Amino acid sequence: MKKFKSILAIVILAAISYSCNNSAVQKMMQEPEDPGMVQYESNQKLYDNSFDLFCANNLDEFTKTVSEDVLWHPPHGDSLTKSDWDADMKMWHDHFENFKFTNR
Repeated sequence: MKKFKSILAIVILAAISYSCNNSAVQKMMQEPEDPGMVQYESNQKLYDNSFDLFCANNLDEFTKTVSEDVLWHPPHGDSLTKSDWDADMKMWHDHFENFKFTNR
């Protein structure tokens, strides 16, 4: 009987150990992914890509990352259309060499 209890205890401990290490159990125990963080990470990739294009002087592709109906509000004037914004970005970019964004 004592041998049976020892074997039963070992089996129970093995079952508990297996269930604690089971990937299905671990997956259930994980916190669900925060939808806000998923959106943030997606936006971060888009942001980095657009600034990489700008730094590489690939302004045609950079401009494609901006919505067609964007209204730009520069500090020196009224709201401007995307074509106005595009022209100003090209002019601004032409005045700098090796421009980089270091703190994103």
